[in-house]
Amino acid sequence: MVFSIVCLLAVTAINSVCAVELVRNARQLRALDDSLRRLARQRAEQRRVGEPRAPLAQTQRLAEGTVHDTTAAVRSLHKTIADIPFGILERIPVTRSTARIVRNLHDRTANGVYGTISTVNRLVGRVARAGLASAKSRPMHVSATSLAAPAAITTEVKPDAVRMADFAAKLRKYPRKA
Repeated sequence: MVFSIVCLLAVTAINSVCAVELVRNARQLRALDDSLRRLARQRAEQRRVGEPRAPLAQTQRLAEGTVHDTTAAVRSLHKTIADIPFGILERIPVTRSTARIVRNLHDRTANGVYGTISTVNRLVGRVARAGLASAKSRPMHVSATSLAAPAAITTEVKPDAVRMADFAAKLRKYPRKA
């Protein structure tokens, strides 16, 4: 009989320990389940926030390529059209030397303009790509305050040289990729 009571007490103690462990494991399981659900919501939010950036990157590449191709086409067309009057003027002995000087000046100016457009297009593309790349690590939040103009923007009109110096300073922050 004593043995039966001891066995009964032992079984009861084991059951109690098992019940306590079962309750503890159930709590841990619920906590893990909550954590998994929270992580799933965070991942879904990251995917939702990241999705707008993919079209932005595609649009940036498309815009940069379009500006490049359009500039190349306009440059070629401009040269073709400019060659007509310069060719005529260079065939006339009286205007030949002046036409060559003017053509040289015209070609250098046009090359400078189209070269500047191409350079600015590449640099703006590089800055945009760098901005999009760094934005991947930050969530994209759009609110009324983020759409408002920053307080630092002024209506002051800067001379071209100052604007170009400011632009060049900003570009130096983004290293050139090989």
